[in-house]
Amino acid sequence: RLQRIPSGEPEGQLIFKNQVNRAALALSFLPRETILKHRDDLDWLSRQETLRVEAKDVLPRYADFGADGIPPLLWLIDDAHRFRETNGKAWQHPYLAGLIGLCKLGAEGSPAIRPLFDRLDSGTIVNFGMYNRLLVHALVRMGAKPDVIWPHVQMKGKFAAKDAERERKDFARE
Repeated sequence: RLQRIPSGEPEGQLIFKNQVNRAALALSFLPRETILKHRDDLDWLSRQETLRVEAKDVLPRYADFGADGIPPLLWLIDDAHRFRETNGKAWQHPYLAGLIGLCKLGAEGSPAIRPLFDRLDSGTIVNFGMYNRLLVHALVRMGAKPDVIWPHVQMKGKFAAKDAERERKDFARE
């Protein structure tokens, strides 16, 4: 149905965004068996650069598809990275939706461990603050061992030496 909501003129955009946001929030509470019937709609929504920002609450539901949800969840992370420099903070919503969805997969998401490490090492995945903590939680839930995670998430660059001890304590606590 989101595909049929008229976006209208620029003055109608706020109403449209609010409709999308509320619809996505409602959809996020649907039972799993209902979500499973609407994969095409979820795929359509995740590809809409503007709408997916407002639809952030339903996108983690790709986790309901089990391992088949991994590719679109990784895609949300990758595509959000493309907008980090140009889209203010809007990139965060699809990015976090992808990461939250992967976290929800738990052990079923284990095939995503290596691709997440690759994205960490390449800089596609944000590696600081709560982003880092959510990523560590997701990796542990998927079955990655802390001693394997640590080399990929430790800080690099000019602050690495100064903050390494604090970061290691935070990592151990997580």
